[in-house]
Amino acid sequence: MISARLLCATRQPYPGQLPEGITKESLAKGRISVLRNPDIAHLLYLPALKAGLIEMTIPDKPTSRMLQYRRTNKGLLLQKVKTLVDRAN
Repeated sequence: MISARLLCATRQPYPGQLPEGITKESLAKGRISVLRNPDIAHLLYLPALKAGLIEMTIPDKPTSRMLQYRRTNKGLLLQKVKTLVDRAN
């Protein structure tokens, strides 16, 4: 599930309006599924894929219902560095 805070942080490409199929009620109840809204999935997954932070479990079948994402070594390292920086502050 995606939080309303995360959705608001991704202000593009919907300035001033919610993506199609998302209502204020679904935001309030926390019932937004990333998998059911491809627009949100693209906002979240594509930048991480391009940066090499995550990878597809089935890269040959990107539309498979069994597709999942896993962190790469680069993604794990970034998470560890971020954790250390957060602890230092």
